[in-house]
Amino acid sequence: MRQANKWTMSHFGSDLSSSAGIRLKDLFTVRREIATGANGYFIIDRATIEKYEIPRQYLKPILPSPRYVHDPVIEAAADGTPTVDRFGYLLDCAAAPDEVKRNFPGLWTYLEEGVSQGLPERHLCSQRDVWCFQEKREPAPFIVSYMGRSRDQRSCPIRFFVNFSSAIVTNVFLNLYPTAELAEILGGDRSRMIEFAEALNAIPAEAMLHAGRAYGGGLHKIEPKELREMPLAVVPVWLETGLKKRLILI
Repeated sequence: MRQANKWTMSHFGSDLSSSAGIRLKDLFTVRREIATGANGYFIIDRATIEKYEIPRQYLKPILPSPRYVHDPVIEAAADGTPTVDRFGYLLDCAAAPDEVKRNFPGLWTYLEEGVSQGLPERHLCSQRDVWCFQEKREPAPFIVSYMGRSRDQRSCPIRFFVNFSSAIVTNVFLNLYPTAELAEILGGDRSRMIEFAEALNAIPAEAMLHAGRAYGGGLHKIEPKELREMPLAVVPVWLETGLKKRLILI
């Protein structure tokens, strides 16, 4: 028990995440997703955009729930938006309210509707300088759905994706930003990025579920701190060679 990262009644065996090797914390900065405070209002579809004539510069593509993202490779259309169904747009307007009212009457009407719904008084919105301002997140080249339900004992509900689009994510994913060393090794090479996503998804379900925690109804979840400690089970040759050259892997 002294050797385990944490104690769980169902896993009083060996600590599956204690083996030596390359851990995700050696390769990534893990950051939580955007927390809007009102997803139903701030994440909008094309019909809403057209109705209120919301300018493109105040919109960021955002991925839908992982249950609608079936392929581990998220491709991009010509405009950078993801080629997945049901993606939406995050309303991310940092312009001063007076400027919006003067220049974008449709957007101003939409913001006024948010005020009438009491959104500025909601906890997250009330903590901002302006209630409709959003946190800043750059699209992450790798993301992970950090909670879900297993279909069976051998399937892992925690799934990794490589993101070639300009989409950001909400509170159903975690962002994985490569370290400078990993970014240099990947070099933006598409095939390497896809192979690396496959290596991430090759982490055994048993190890992932052991590191995380289980809830009623078969829901499993892994927190950023726990995810950082996960070792890669499969290490591409080019990654191991690149890390050795940079004196990261001894």
